[in-house]
Amino acid sequence: MKASENRFEGLPICAQTGCRYEQCGCVMTVFLDTNQLKAAAQRLFEAGYHIEDIAGADFAEGIEVLYHFDHFDHPGRVTVRVLTSHDDPEIPTISDIFSGAQWHERECFDFFGVKFSDHPQFRPLLLPAEFAQHPLLKPEKNRESLYLFLGGCDPVTPSKGERYHFEAPEPAEAIADADQSRTEKDK
Repeated sequence: MKASENRFEGLPICAQTGCRYEQCGCVMTVFLDTNQLKAAAQRLFEAGYHIEDIAGADFAEGIEVLYHFDHFDHPGRVTVRVLTSHDDPEIPTISDIFSGAQWHERECFDFFGVKFSDHPQFRPLLLPAEFAQHPLLKPEKNRESLYLFLGGCDPVTPSKGERYHFEAPEPAEAIADADQSRTEKDK
């Protein structure tokens, strides 16, 4: 984590946390509002990071776009997470900073419907242009909270961004109750 620790210093990020590499394959996760994405990507580019991939996830709070960056000289995968709404899923492109992001952003549009503003060649990548569905979006009743999927991360300091809302840690009993209700729901 040493090489990536101060990459975001001075940026008004929502939250940052360390990760347990053996659980999630990353050393750090940074949560950003949409207006913070380009500055963070620029910092990573200037520090010699490359983009590995861009993925999407459909949660109750919105569609989260996850960017995975790594460094050849100082390995340590960094995940940048941006949450956008289901109603108007749009975030800025980073393809002007990382040209390799173009394909990943187009794929994220195909499967999740996220529009990447100012993308130079914004059109479907894998699906036909006339295909109006985004196959990886879930029915609303099947969406779970993104906060349930942060098990590989250290606790996030309570903070609030445009869309992210990290609350003070819950008592252990509340977490156990939530785990039990998820197990019962799966039955």
